[in-house]
Amino acid sequence: MSCNERTCGTNRHHSIKYQEFIIGGDLARRYTWPWSVSLLYLGEPTCGATLISDRWLVTAAHCIVTGMWNRTKVPHYFSAILGEVDLFKGLMNGTRIPIDKIVLPGDMKLVVFNPDPDIALLRLKYPAKPNRQIESICMPKLPKHDQSSTCYLAGWGGTHKPGEGRRRYSNFLHEVRMIIRNTSDCSTFRPQPNWEHNLCAGYLESTITGCYGDSGGGLMCWEPDNRWTLVGVLSKGRYNCAANSPNVFTKIGPMRQWIEESMGWSTEDL
Repeated sequence: MSCNERTCGTNRHHSIKYQEFIIGGDLARRYTWPWSVSLLYLGEPTCGATLISDRWLVTAAHCIVTGMWNRTKVPHYFSAILGEVDLFKGLMNGTRIPIDKIVLPGDMKLVVFNPDPDIALLRLKYPAKPNRQIESICMPKLPKHDQSSTCYLAGWGGTHKPGEGRRRYSNFLHEVRMIIRNTSDCSTFRPQPNWEHNLCAGYLESTITGCYGDSGGGLMCWEPDNRWTLVGVLSKGRYNCAANSPNVFTKIGPMRQWIEESMGWSTEDL
C-alpha cells in the first residue's frame, strides 16, 4: 500500500480549533491522528513517529543517532505502537510491530551532536493493517505552508516541565495547534538551525511547546483537498521545555526525493 489520494490523510475527527498546550494540555480523541506512532527502544517510549505507508515510519534522526550513540545497527531494539491514544493500553495489548531497517540521509552531518537533516526512516517488520485507528498520512502537495495553514502536533511527550516531579512521558496522546512562523522567531537556537532543512513553528508568548518524548512526531497540516499531510518532523525545542519559544521541525518537502528513493516509491504514489 502506498500513500496515494485514496488511502492517506483521512481521519474520523478533525475539529479545527485552538487547543491549549501539550504540557498539561488537551487529550487527543481516538481516531483523530491514526498515523501517530509511539516509538519504543528496548520496550520503553523514546520518541514519536508518523506512519507514511503500511511499512514505513518517519521520525527524527536524533532518536537514532547522536554524538553519543548510534543505534542504526540495532533496528530490532526498536518497535512501534500504532493505533492507540492510550500508551499503557498499547504496551499491554495494542498493535506493536518491530522495526527491521533504519535509513538515514546519506548527506547527514552531526552539528554539535545534532543530526542535520534531523530525519530518519524506519521500516516495520511486517505491514500494518489499516483500519479506523491505523492510517497513513499524505506527503505535502502545497509548495509552502505559512501562518494561515492549519497545523497540529501530537505526541506522548512530557506534560509537565522537568523538575516538577512528574513522569517524562504521558500515557495519553496530546495534541496542540501549531503556528508556522518566520525563521527569525527561532533565531535564538544554538547552534542556529539550517533553514534549508528546517522550519519554525509554535508560539512566542505561551507555554505551548513540544517536550521530551515528542521528538520525531509529525507537524500535520490540513490541505485544500481535505486531507492531512506531513509537513515537518519535530527536531528541537528550548532546553527544559521552556515557555515562550517555538519548536524547530525538519521540513518534509526538501527530503521528499530522498524518501521516495529510500522507499522505492514513485511520484505517482505520493
